[in-house]
Amino acid sequence: MLLAAPPPVPATAAPAAKEVRVRVRSRGDARRLQALRLDTGEVAVRGYVTVVLRGARQAERLRAAGFKPRAPVRPPARGRAAAALPSGRSAYRALDDYEHDMDALVAAHPGLVRKITLPGTSVLGRPIHGVEIATGVDRTDDGRPTVLDVGLHHAREWSSGEMVMEFATELANRATSDARIARLVNGVRTVLIPVLNPDGLVASMAAVAGDPYKRKNCAGGMAGACGDGVDLNRDYGAFWGGPGASSTPTDDTYRGPAPFSEPEARALRDFEATRQLAVVNMTHNFGGQVLYQPGFQHPDEPGLPAGSAIPYGDRMSALGASMAAAAGYTAAPAYQLYDATGAAEDLTYYAQGAFGYTTEVAGSDFHGPFDADVAGQWPGMRELLLREGEAGLDAADHATIAGVAPAGRTLRIAKDVALSTSYVDGGAAQPFTEHLESTLTVPAGGHYRWAVDPSTPPLVLLAGGTQAWTLTCEDGAGTVLQTRRVVVAIGRTATEDLGCGAAVPAGLEIRAVHRSGRRLRVRMRITGGPLTGLRVTLRDARGHTRAQAGRRRAGTRVTLTAHRALGPGRYRLRLSATAPDGTRVTATRQVRVRR
Repeated sequence: MLLAAPPPVPATAAPAAKEVRVRVRSRGDARRLQALRLDTGEVAVRGYVTVVLRGARQAERLRAAGFKPRAPVRPPARGRAAAALPSGRSAYRALDDYEHDMDALVAAHPGLVRKITLPGTSVLGRPIHGVEIATGVDRTDDGRPTVLDVGLHHAREWSSGEMVMEFATELANRATSDARIARLVNGVRTVLIPVLNPDGLVASMAAVAGDPYKRKNCAGGMAGACGDGVDLNRDYGAFWGGPGASSTPTDDTYRGPAPFSEPEARALRDFEATRQLAVVNMTHNFGGQVLYQPGFQHPDEPGLPAGSAIPYGDRMSALGASMAAAAGYTAAPAYQLYDATGAAEDLTYYAQGAFGYTTEVAGSDFHGPFDADVAGQWPGMRELLLREGEAGLDAADHATIAGVAPAGRTLRIAKDVALSTSYVDGGAAQPFTEHLESTLTVPAGGHYRWAVDPSTPPLVLLAGGTQAWTLTCEDGAGTVLQTRRVVVAIGRTATEDLGCGAAVPAGLEIRAVHRSGRRLRVRMRITGGPLTGLRVTLRDARGHTRAQAGRRRAGTRVTLTAHRALGPGRYRLRLSATAPDGTRVTATRQVRVRR
């Protein structure tokens, strides 16, 4: 079904804009600059902050505050050819180009790439699209973690969308030819949304009456026109309305009239709430930095006492440093230059416990020369994004729920997370609730493994409390057959065996095998027990029995002693036992002896 295109941006007079840079020697300087309510860059580049001036009065205000505006630095192109990009492009994409390229990836890679549409549309009615990439992308029974990459929150930051789109192209095109990428698409679901702010991008790239330095969305326009807008990356609810976000509609960090006032921010929030996110990366430009939580150096915020160290901070900073090193960037807490509240990655961290990052792609301008600021940055950004994705493979960076359940049943986890805005403008905070909910189909074998967010949100953990996921098992009609409360921490696994209204099926699983000389120590897991008449046998490649053991009642551990030393080679370990209903259950595993 074809949808009518949204109306074009009307030809209205674009405000005159001039880009300058000012020296910032300290965080105090940065705060003084921020207090001027000018359009400033998010980070300092070599000690300078970019400022976009609109009119002589803003320039006078800058000078009156003691800042000396300087001409922007335009470094020459670094000589990397556009052919270095996976797509082979040599110029920035317009919105239609992004749509075409996403559709082309889906058509060329069935079963690996699917197009996603966020719930809701932009202010002017445009859909917000992305792609999801994973082997067997349409499966519902795999339980893999999700890594999320989002570009173009800010309309003028053209290279941010390019990097997300190029990474999608790289993953799709090299999923079978590159071992590292193959491992990634097999183990992680990567969701890539190149353009979160489609209206703003169109307005920024408009040849007639466009504003190339437009930052915000198109809110506030009349009769389909692009209005002055809201800074989408100040509009998310977690700590909305605090430092670093303006309440003045004409300011470029205007936070909107209320948390989640903008449909683009609501669309991303509603999508995220259905996914178990391990790592989230919001790509911006052009500072050459990787920033991580916290996004503000708080005095006191609701549930976040002054000076408190946030949970998982060490792991987040370590991954951020690794990502930054990959691209030759620097890593720092997001508040390093000045505070920002209401940011996207703050929401995903405080609601879901997902590691959150802002990657500022290096460059010479918000949309500088393509060969330098996109093709020239791609090799480092490719490695940065690969390291981010590979963090999703690490079970230490997410929680896990695993067990057995009847094949084909639907498992659902849900919880409500209590959050709030900041003390808005020094006044009262506004509480709100984030509802998180995801589903998994039990695989055909009856064993499931689900990478999930930790059940206890960061602020509850910081206060010394715990919170549980509500885990339900449902039939095809959505009838709840069984309910469990599951508390599981990051880096931990909660084992939940479910009968879904019936007895848990009997099963035997080999968890680990350790060899010391002639002895083999076997650790196992039993479901639907008790199991009796356990027999354990080790045979060599020729089928000769090398060790045996038996137990009247199966436990979680058993030790075998071989008749003589085990030489190098492959051996087969087999366990069998009798279930309560008299059937035999078995488990096998190959054991390799190297020396």
